[in-house]
Amino acid sequence: MVAQHFDPQASSTSALDATLTLNHSQEALEARVTALGWRGLILDADGGVPSGAHAWLDVPLPTGRRIRPLVQLEARGQGGATARFVHLFPRDRQALEAYHASRTLPY
Repeated sequence: MVAQHFDPQASSTSALDATLTLNHSQEALEARVTALGWRGLILDADGGVPSGAHAWLDVPLPTGRRIRPLVQLEARGQGGATARFVHLFPRDRQALEAYHASRTLPY
């Protein structure tokens, strides 16, 4: 099986402050989410992140709700990282859907 580049199909968003906790670490890193999609997101993290690492990400959404997905990180050539959702709790999926619905323009 060949690893394929992950495209989170993320739409740009106003920057969201987030906290990234790498697995097997008690240290939390500050991160800034610059794009958020249905399957993942793009972020800038202080100090960089190792490709392939799994992490819990705590993201407060502009709707007032928070999501806490488990993500797999992949460093980007232009800096930052993409984060593919590995696990998203059902209430977090609902919060993500509400966030995207709030950004949709009515016809």
